[in-house]
Amino acid sequence: MMNTRKAVHGLGPVIAVAVLATLAAPVAYAAPEQAPQPAAGQRQKPAAPKDDFNGDGYTDVAVAAPGGLVKGVKAGYVAVMYGSASKPPQSNQRIIHENTPGFPGTSEEGDRYGSGLATGDLNGDGYTDLVVGVPGESLEATERHGSWSVVWGGPDGLATSTRLLDDQGKVIQGGGAVATGDFNGDGAAEVVIPGILVFSGPFGQDGRAAGQTAVDLGEGNYVADLVSGDLNDDGIADLAAAFTDIDTLYDGGSTAVWHGSASGLGARVFSGYQGLGGVSVDIGDIDRDGIEDLVVGRPRGEFDSAKDIPHAKGGMVTWIPGSAGGPVASRALSLNQDSPGVPGTAEDDTTSIDGFGSAVSVGDIDGDGFEDVSAGVPGEMIGSTKSAGTVTTLRGGAQGLTGAGAKVFSQDTEGVPGTPEQNDRFGDATRLADVDGDGRAELFVSAVWEDTYAGAVWLFDSTASGVTAAGSVSFGAKALGMVADRESRLGAPFSR
Repeated sequence: MMNTRKAVHGLGPVIAVAVLATLAAPVAYAAPEQAPQPAAGQRQKPAAPKDDFNGDGYTDVAVAAPGGLVKGVKAGYVAVMYGSASKPPQSNQRIIHENTPGFPGTSEEGDRYGSGLATGDLNGDGYTDLVVGVPGESLEATERHGSWSVVWGGPDGLATSTRLLDDQGKVIQGGGAVATGDFNGDGAAEVVIPGILVFSGPFGQDGRAAGQTAVDLGEGNYVADLVSGDLNDDGIADLAAAFTDIDTLYDGGSTAVWHGSASGLGARVFSGYQGLGGVSVDIGDIDRDGIEDLVVGRPRGEFDSAKDIPHAKGGMVTWIPGSAGGPVASRALSLNQDSPGVPGTAEDDTTSIDGFGSAVSVGDIDGDGFEDVSAGVPGEMIGSTKSAGTVTTLRGGAQGLTGAGAKVFSQDTEGVPGTPEQNDRFGDATRLADVDGDGRAELFVSAVWEDTYAGAVWLFDSTASGVTAAGSVSFGAKALGMVADRESRLGAPFSR
């Protein structure tokens, strides 16, 4: 909690989960052993962008407004922001929805177009495609059947769309959490949805999957987040999922990992102990050892299941390093707002729950080759303003995630547009992405509850010192050419 107005000025710009081969090992909250030291070097050469819808070499980002107005109907839309060396992404964008010419369906009340977003090359043409969840879609006389659409990338960007179909040609039901990745190493992307069902690529231009398989998730669980990455350095994507018991939603949660192989996703490896999980996950190389790591955000810690986890108070972020055998639980390191170097004070009571770690994203914000983490803190109180919200950036290093050099931003930070108001929940979603190709990830932040759930998005630049508030901008529906309206929820979620 920031107890003094403008307290964040001058600061610039998990769930310890036993997910792995060493499942029985206790989770550590102290600094881990020294990771292999990378060779000394200057700023890293930017990698080829993963999310490039138009093939111009710049990372693109999509952000949804699932309740957004489309011709007077609360059907939802997605703003696609194209990266560029010179144009700000919010001014280099396109709006897509079910009324877009050539897109399947019709914008109808309650469709919630954009409730789930994922990116990947589904048809193998070299352009990134966008998977869009539409959970309120009514199809085939089934109310709220739900669906996923794929919007195909190409030289003109995201211009055409079809619904995703299973290998029998039927519309895939659902529309929430979704991830893509090459989980069998054949070069074609798969699509994973809660179930967990894996639909194999390459997908036909009609959206039909080449095949499908089921992976055991477990009974009574709600999938809060899905992400793919290579956690054991075998060149094949693995899947991580944050899920909670549906009867105790957000009571700590659990995190599961499935390793990819030539035969696809194998048996899950996870902590089944409730309270030692999270609701937000991402993957990246935090310690720069060449193997991607798992980062888990757990926004609440007041439950009995967290009483022996001091870092869970007010929410926490946990780094679990990858290895040839997968993530290593014994080297897990957790941080919260009481950790050295992390701004703020951890609070977790009936009147103020910080929610530190509500939304985590991984990216290199300073170009040093160590990937860093943004963590939303939407419940943060600023002065006496409850749930105004902040976002914290945490630095990566040879020993993993650290509070040293952490920075916090809010609408009360000098140079940041806006004014903190009760229940804005700035930091509800975050995304790190290098949209201008300079080797440093910019920070996108949303306040989904801004102006009675209308939502808004902020964009922060990055420098050699990390994210900066200087030159930060914000935009809402009007700036995107859409109608500002209550309950549009712009900023939930970002693509990745």
